[in-house]
Amino acid sequence: YSGRFGTSLAAAHLAGAAFMLDEMLVENGVMPATGRTGVRARQAVLKLTAAHVPLAETATGDGTFNLPAYSGHDPVRGFGHLRLDAAVHAMSDPLYSGLDQSDTLSSDWQKPVVTRRLKVSPGVRYLVEAVPSGSLDISLELVQVHGAAGGGQEQVIRMDLNGVGVSEFTYFRPEPESWSFLAVKRLSGAGAVVLRLVEAESFVEQGGG
Repeated sequence: YSGRFGTSLAAAHLAGAAFMLDEMLVENGVMPATGRTGVRARQAVLKLTAAHVPLAETATGDGTFNLPAYSGHDPVRGFGHLRLDAAVHAMSDPLYSGLDQSDTLSSDWQKPVVTRRLKVSPGVRYLVEAVPSGSLDISLELVQVHGAAGGGQEQVIRMDLNGVGVSEFTYFRPEPESWSFLAVKRLSGAGAVVLRLVEAESFVEQGGG
């Protein structure tokens, strides 16, 4: 085995990952969406749960060099390293409002990304936050994938305003017929991270959600 770069190699891995993602959904009693909406939803999950790419291969292929700090996908790094494990968690592992969850991010290949599906009600304003340990610097990405009416389009809020050991957070209001997930990605360091989802304001009518 050897590690290589290139779209011809990546395409086969991506096709296999899409199949395995569908297989996981079917095994858990969820039928994958069909048509354009289903394709866009799969694209959103696989590309937005990818890990940051810190290195690129030299033109001769005999070495690597450091890329600038991550600021979004570009022609060199693409959307990142495919992380099927993170895509599965984004579809299956729920984060409930008012119940914090802890996870860890590692400095090696084992866990550079943690993801959760957000259990939310349309029209309610939420705060979503990731609180890292003292040696960890993170980015937070909140992704909302719209349903058939929205053509499976994704809306992304990316937060990377603070440094090591400082939380990243944002507010959002889920749209009807959409689903949302959280992706927290390691920028530097390693350690624990607390994932938090809370209602930012009370219901207009108690129990209306």
